[in-house]
Amino acid sequence: MYFRYRVPNDIQPVLNKPDLKYSLKTHSLWTARQYLAPILEYIQGVFHFIRTARDKAP
Repeated sequence: MYFRYRVPNDIQPVLNKPDLKYSLKTHSLWTARQYLAPILEYIQGVFHFIRTARDKAP
């Protein structure tokens, strides 16, 4: 199974990607759902870091 997440418009120029795709390396829907929360938390943290760094840049 794969995880796919759309990159917000304000961050797309920084990452040069319209979406993020990761292999969850499982065929089990139950296992994939277990992986989802930590992945989403990590991605949201990265987006927050990018926005904060961009806002502090001169």
